[in-house]
Amino acid sequence: MYLLVQPHRAKYWRLKYRFAGVEKVLALGVYPDVSLSGARERRESARKLLANNADPSAVKKAQKAASVALTENSFGLSLVSGLLNMLLIGLVHSQAR
Repeated sequence: MYLLVQPHRAKYWRLKYRFAGVEKVLALGVYPDVSLSGARERRESARKLLANNADPSAVKKAQKAASVALTENSFGLSLVSGLLNMLLIGLVHSQAR
């Protein structure tokens, strides 16, 4: 784990690791938004993934894709949920008559 310092004063926590014989670098966060202790926690979770034969970079990408999919579909899900509720309320009212 190291702190990458760019010429324009940006600082990034990085973790260099090997997976399937290929050297990779995982972004752990931006300093000072992510403290040293926070970067160490993220490093440890990446090490646990590596111990379980999972690529931390691929896991991070999959989590981000799932998060984006949920965000993009949230309007559609709430619309469908609202319509189902309206239908169920309508069915309950029609059966009560």
